[in-house]
Amino acid sequence: MDISNDKKLLLQLNDERTSLIQSVLKLREKDMIKGKLYQSARVCGNPNCKCAKGEKHVSWYLIISKDGRSRQEYVGAVVPFEIQERVDRFRNYKLTVQRTRSIDKEISQLLNTLRDSVSVPMKEFKIKKKVKHKKL
Repeated sequence: MDISNDKKLLLQLNDERTSLIQSVLKLREKDMIKGKLYQSARVCGNPNCKCAKGEKHVSWYLIISKDGRSRQEYVGAVVPFEIQERVDRFRNYKLTVQRTRSIDKEISQLLNTLRDSVSVPMKEFKIKKKVKHKKL
């Protein structure tokens, strides 16, 4: 591998990482909802209802994981903008952190490559044996 290209890539990755961390900090300034929105369509069973003719009732739910268990909360027939925005913000936060970790891995690999390119194996050095001197 070309060391100068590795150095350039390392600097580019570091710049991207810095930008991503700034984004994460900015996202954290506002509230987020750690969850996913889920739409459900159902029929109510009333033979005179519109759903009996195929137009199902639509409901939105927020799926939240807490203490290792998933639960769903009813949101309504329409998702309020604020809830959608907070869920989207958390999704973006998660993706940004994921990309940051990926860059960290790439940076680590590049640093190892650079380290190995300047390291000289021990066998290339000539080691002189210590000579014991006799005391007079």
